[in-house]
Amino acid sequence: MTHYQVAHLVFGDKYSSAHDRIVNLSGCGLLVQKGERPGTANKLPTAVWGLSPLGFWVAVHEFDEAKAKFRPLIVDYWKTFTEIYRLDEVETEEPLYRLFTEWLKSDQGMVKVLDDFGHAAFANKGYALITFRRMVDIGLLTVLVGRNFAFYLSDRSVAGRDPYQALGEIALRDKLFGKLHAVFRETDAPLRSEINKAMYEELHEKLPSIPEPLAKQLAETPFFRYLSTLENSGVFPCIAARPLQKALDQMKSALTEHSDEDMNEDHMDELLSVSLSQIVINGDRVCLVTEDPGSIDSLWKDNFDVYWVSGQGKNVNVEIHRAGVRAE
Repeated sequence: MTHYQVAHLVFGDKYSSAHDRIVNLSGCGLLVQKGERPGTANKLPTAVWGLSPLGFWVAVHEFDEAKAKFRPLIVDYWKTFTEIYRLDEVETEEPLYRLFTEWLKSDQGMVKVLDDFGHAAFANKGYALITFRRMVDIGLLTVLVGRNFAFYLSDRSVAGRDPYQALGEIALRDKLFGKLHAVFRETDAPLRSEINKAMYEELHEKLPSIPEPLAKQLAETPFFRYLSTLENSGVFPCIAARPLQKALDQMKSALTEHSDEDMNEDHMDELLSVSLSQIVINGDRVCLVTEDPGSIDSLWKDNFDVYWVSGQGKNVNVEIHRAGVRAE
């Protein structure tokens, strides 16, 4: 558009500040000159302005019209990337490719990707392909270090995973990217033993009542069965010295924050995506407080009391398990 057309679109018939405003927006990097329209008779050519990549980044955040224009672009770029690596042909237990694609072209997905990779990431198809390639790297690394290091899932998730983790699981099963994952693992090998050592020292320090052989074994056993942080490094949630009842009340409060009638889908997704589990030091006892006992490794459950808080809305109850067997 010419600066008069921009002014008409933005200001209506008030043209007095149009030129200065265009200059200011250009100086901020939001508008760029796209070319010129030839002048007629004795008139000089007229500059034609358009959004810069940064301007488009801002527009996608603020206006539905910009999101509508961005959606076919990102879908086209993703289709090209898919054709290069055939990711749509990778078999997974859940339809991760389809779900990731749906997230990517959603309003939420488009904005998040722009936030994560910056305004230049989709300036053209070449940059977009590089961006998707970097996303695969992040996905593989997220799979490697485990779910507990993934981004919070409350505002974006694909089948209960961070979207990049879902992409990483697809890439992990791809012949070409699978080789890259093997290289990542080999590169992390020297770090693995040091992390195991650090985990053991932390666990031994925080839980001094645990016999040393058991502490060492626990430190090398991820608390959650689905975690694989640098292969075998010990991963566990928050360890807190606090009254057991306070920990139980906190979890019950989180699960009863809304009544069944008020519990919306987004809030339930948030509760299902973010683990509330914690290790509670209650005097000389160690207790595991969780909303999902099935995800905790059996070594942990077999050696400590497990308090299972279950239900949602107004229907919440606490079950107590000891050494893996229901006690109350």
